[in-house]
Amino acid sequence: PVPLLEMTNGLQAKAARMQDVDLEVKQLRETLAEYNEEFRQVRNQGNGRMFAYLKASDGCR
Repeated sequence: PVPLLEMTNGLQAKAARMQDVDLEVKQLRETLAEYNEEFRQVRNQGNGRMFAYLKASDGCR
């Protein structure tokens, strides 16, 4: 019974680590999605500024 108990404890520890890793992956994906959205917004702001600059300098006809 002792080896079975040790094996059970080991499996429980692995399961707990896997849950921790799954949670960390989920958080990293959410963070990456937020960064991508911020990057998209900044890029779009840059495009708007470039258009305004070209229009003001009569480069856009």
